[in-house]
Amino acid sequence: MSNNFTHKLSIVLHSLDATLIDINGEARNDMHTAPVVDGVHDFRERGDFAPTKDQLEGIEWRDVDSEWSYSVMAHVNPAINTRQPVTSIFRHGGMQPKFENDYIAFYGDEGSIHIGGAYAQGPLHVKPPAQIGNPSKSLQASPTASQTSMTTPNATGPS
Repeated sequence: MSNNFTHKLSIVLHSLDATLIDINGEARNDMHTAPVVDGVHDFRERGDFAPTKDQLEGIEWRDVDSEWSYSVMAHVNPAINTRQPVTSIFRHGGMQPKFENDYIAFYGDEGSIHIGGAYAQGPLHVKPPAQIGNPSKSLQASPTASQTSMTTPNATGPS
């Protein structure tokens, strides 16, 4: 959680210029053992060091003591005046089979925002208040951040 979750929480707090009120959730360790490999320093490059199927037989395996999946709900207080705190949901499935991809969703007086992806790299959906309850009226950002290498997407409405 200390890698992925803190990244996602920061997105919500910075998007709303908010402060954290309370938080609750659950973390799971879904990978109990892992191969020990040399050279991994940057998590984004971990795939470059993954052993091949042939190398797995002679490699050392150790217990894993970190979590891989979590579900968290947080209430945040945005800088703008609202009737109640904004509810934020964070879901990361890690190693588990799942029905939906990982995401962040936050809900407030002025609408809802849903960002997909393990690291919130898109797609981004926005529902203003008049469109809540009408799925055909959601706004979707295009293109996703992963497609544009960290550019800010422009929200576009349905055609």
